[in-house]
Amino acid sequence: MSLVMEVLRRFDERGVAYCHWKSNDHLAAAISADTDLDILVDPAAIDDVYAVFAQLSCRRGRVANARNDIGLEDFLGIDDESARMVHFHVHYRIPAGERHNKRFRLPWERTVLESRVLDPSGVWVTAPAVEVVLLLTRYALKLRGRDMIRGSSGPGSELKFLMARADRADVLKISEQLLGERGRRAVEACLDQSPGTAQLYRLRRVVLRALASQTSSRGPAAFSRRMNREAAWAMRGISRKFVPRPVLKGRGGTGGGLIVAFVGCDGSGKSTMVGETRAFLAPKLDVFPMYLGSGDGSSSLLRKPMKMVRDLVFGTSRDRSTIAKKAKVGEEHPSAMSGAKALWALTLAAEKSRKLRQIMKARTRGMVVICDRWPQMQFPGELDGPRLTHWSTGNAMQRWLAAYELRPYDLARRFPPDIVIRLDVDVETAAQRRPEDGREYLAHRIELVRALTFDGSLFGAVEIDGTEPPEKVLTEIRRAIWSRL
Repeated sequence: MSLVMEVLRRFDERGVAYCHWKSNDHLAAAISADTDLDILVDPAAIDDVYAVFAQLSCRRGRVANARNDIGLEDFLGIDDESARMVHFHVHYRIPAGERHNKRFRLPWERTVLESRVLDPSGVWVTAPAVEVVLLLTRYALKLRGRDMIRGSSGPGSELKFLMARADRADVLKISEQLLGERGRRAVEACLDQSPGTAQLYRLRRVVLRALASQTSSRGPAAFSRRMNREAAWAMRGISRKFVPRPVLKGRGGTGGGLIVAFVGCDGSGKSTMVGETRAFLAPKLDVFPMYLGSGDGSSSLLRKPMKMVRDLVFGTSRDRSTIAKKAKVGEEHPSAMSGAKALWALTLAAEKSRKLRQIMKARTRGMVVICDRWPQMQFPGELDGPRLTHWSTGNAMQRWLAAYELRPYDLARRFPPDIVIRLDVDVETAAQRRPEDGREYLAHRIELVRALTFDGSLFGAVEIDGTEPPEKVLTEIRRAIWSRL
């Protein structure tokens, strides 16, 4: 049984009065987790609601202040059948209003729950006649000043879907019961023709008079709040798609922020799994991605030209010929090679310091941070470790530079990731995936990764067999992270 149906089945077992209260023309999509579920529940059963979600490992989303709505809670869960995230909007009140500002309460919860009907799918839904009134009222209250000028699309297909299942007389009777005689006439006008802006605006005026006391804000205060929320929505979109920023504008985990670090040998699938994990979580949770290595991932403006010169001189491979070439250049030009390595190490350290500060800030603000690699001090000179530790016994300048470089690595040691995903592979698998790298190099890196420890980590390291098929690996990673959110 899917997660959606299991949750609703347990609601029925516990006697929780609920119904899927809107957009029932897309109920099948909601059941299959293609869209969110909007569930209205009796607030008297809130303890049972919490218990059901807890039993099924559904997490309560912590919504940023800029997007928080009264009488609404978000619960997120993973459907084992489809490996998809399911989003439950659990309503204790019925909201309405302009986009990004649901400032009205429709005080009809009891009417909706007492008249609910059982859909053939086995889900309790709003009675079609009641839903028609809800639909038209919601669309009327969605209208904004800009819609009066440019026009607004009405409920069209959804209204047709509901009227095919509802009795017109029942719709008008409920309209009069909830909105009075004027409301009945306004709803009737909407039913007589496909309701556009003019008909909905007439209904809006009636609804505003009927529900004048059921709003959280009006006038300039309502406009200001809507503008702030629209700005927050736009900033979150920019952060998700273009320039990630450590600012919670949407939704975080219940337990606060979480740093997840992926470690593994080249060829273990780190980059792929990091990308897939981010793609899974980001639609519902605010995710802050960060690359902490020195290779092909993101780098500072200072280090980009240095990478280009390095790749032009030595190439991008790490086979025996490349290693031999580096050794030869080091023998022929020891001072230049030593200076280049020091400049690279110091630039990289400054970059990691900046990135780690952003990571810590994102976690403190409640975001889920996905890190590709993590700085370590156990193996200096290797595996994203410090490069200048041999200068710690040199002259005063060398000691100072070595200490400067060590700062981000010490920070990463003192404040480790909350959970480490260690992807383990054997040499054969790594060599097959990374044929350009030497087997000796890969075998050495595998041993280093296996020896890494993360003392002080909140949840420690989770060992994942990276030789398994990608779908199975990703499922294990999702479960490991989800159980600790």
